[in-house]
Amino acid sequence: MIGQFRGSDGALPTEAAEGALRSPPPQAREEQPRSAVGAKVSAYGVFAACWAAILPVAFLSTLEYPSFVPKYAVMLIMAAAGLVPLWRLTRRSTTRWVGVSLLGFLAVGLVSAGLSAAPGVGFFGLYRWGTGWLFWLACAGAFAVGALLRRSDLTWAFYGLLAGAIANAAFAVFQVVAQPSNPALQAYSSGTQADGFLGNPVHLEALMLGAIALVSSRACDSPRRWWWALLLFGVALELTSERVFIPILLVIFAVLVYRRRARGLVVSALVAAGCAIGYLGGGSNLGSRVTSGTAETTFGLRIQLWRDAARSLVHHLLIGSGPGQLLGGTAPFIKQGFGHDLGGRLFTDAHNFFVEVTVTTGLLGIAFFLAWFFGALRRARGPFLGFGLAVLVVKLVEPLNIGLEPLAFLALGAAFATTLAAMEEVATAGSLVAQAPKPGYLSGLAGRVVTTLSVLVALGLGATMLVGAYWYTKTQTGLQQLAVAQRANTLLPYWPESAAAIGFFWRYEYAIGHGPVQRVDLESALAWYQRSAGRDPADPSTWWYVAEIEQLLHNRPAAGAYLERSLRADPWYPPTLSSYASLEMQEHHWALAESLYHRLRLVRPLTRSEQRAAQLAAARLRG
Repeated sequence: MIGQFRGSDGALPTEAAEGALRSPPPQAREEQPRSAVGAKVSAYGVFAACWAAILPVAFLSTLEYPSFVPKYAVMLIMAAAGLVPLWRLTRRSTTRWVGVSLLGFLAVGLVSAGLSAAPGVGFFGLYRWGTGWLFWLACAGAFAVGALLRRSDLTWAFYGLLAGAIANAAFAVFQVVAQPSNPALQAYSSGTQADGFLGNPVHLEALMLGAIALVSSRACDSPRRWWWALLLFGVALELTSERVFIPILLVIFAVLVYRRRARGLVVSALVAAGCAIGYLGGGSNLGSRVTSGTAETTFGLRIQLWRDAARSLVHHLLIGSGPGQLLGGTAPFIKQGFGHDLGGRLFTDAHNFFVEVTVTTGLLGIAFFLAWFFGALRRARGPFLGFGLAVLVVKLVEPLNIGLEPLAFLALGAAFATTLAAMEEVATAGSLVAQAPKPGYLSGLAGRVVTTLSVLVALGLGATMLVGAYWYTKTQTGLQQLAVAQRANTLLPYWPESAAAIGFFWRYEYAIGHGPVQRVDLESALAWYQRSAGRDPADPSTWWYVAEIEQLLHNRPAAGAYLERSLRADPWYPPTLSSYASLEMQEHHWALAESLYHRLRLVRPLTRSEQRAAQLAAARLRG
């Protein structure tokens, strides 16, 4: 720390100055709160507060996935606004190492996305997940904005995070108590688990833990002012009916009691009382969730996935399979046991952000990521650190979310800024001058121009996503109109679902049509399903759809080739195994058909027709 400050003459601090850095004089400590209160709030402080309040509550009930595209559009604004702060991190002596590591991680991720099998997915992420390169750019931008906040800005950031958490907690209570009839507003899992505006109770669980950690420090100072927030967060936490929060909450309680003694005990009791109210009022299925959450059925799958991910890393060692493309990096190499436990499901998230980063950006990416992450943690302090850690600890066993992780990294950056602000104030009190950022590129007017232009681009892209998602929703609600599907595909050309919607239209026309036009319909469906598969070749289901159309067109060799490609993407995908075995039965390839039915039997029970076909293949081989 000492070497990061020099006197006005460039000399290193004296021993007296070193003592001032470690412990500022009493008058300096007394003057700090008054100066902080009187200081003006910067534009970044206001922006961080508003963005933190809006991101977790962005929600449109008119969309098929009401919490995804709205949050993605808001997330893009931070990805754009954080570009200049990212550069400025590398220009300050106190943040240079963290900034360089962060830019290195983003550079590796961008190269990995561009060279991946699906650059569109690598850049934008999968539909409904969105954890591509832009997601990590938003996380990095949020951290950079948080790290450059002034002391006068931190209160704004605090209330921004708090506002988003309160809105989600209140909506969670509404979901369970009111039981709304609108499917978009209903709680998760048939209305039994509150998920707030986040789409999944595990994300609401993480947000509530972060909010409790964030507000606890102030609640210890003034329990009468914050008791209602602690109760509300405890109720909402219990209404998620999740189980990961129990040990994390106990750790938060232990830290509070250890550091704040009696007041920490009072705060812990208030949160516990909220959990008890939630348990009695609608979250009493937590016990069954804990009982059912055995190692075999839940965490066992995660452990198997992490093992397969480690084995698959050798196939894309340096730069990974591409951001957002965990499926392409691991599915071709999974073992039979894992395929059986999945039962046809596709793991598109590692449920551990360290594993996710390692598989998708390789050893280079994880090296830069760890340097950034732990470099920031080393200097992070205060309630913001509690918020960030509480959220990210949950993400060691749960999936990433575009509406939550950027908030965690904003809080981590704010915790980093808390230490930097204290260091600069101490340096000033010791008659030292902190090294200012070097003037140059992206400073002053140039930085404002770059920020304005990039934010405008982000707003335009977000608007096209929202409109495209609206039209895509129309294709999923019985309005299978070609014009609607084409509008969605024009606005969402990077996601396979929009092309598949057009393919489904022509497939539907074939199903209800008559006469020779049916083949034209099937050929149109084939072309669009092929386009959909090309946008995400790691998804075995897309190639299976293409093969089904080829079979309807009686192109059996082509159908077999697409089924083989589907199995290369996932060798244990049940629909493909079943279709491929049936195709080989038609071709009288008995040995291959029997082998495919045997593999299918290893991952799921055979249906009656499949059993008869497998027996026939075995009989033909014996005969």
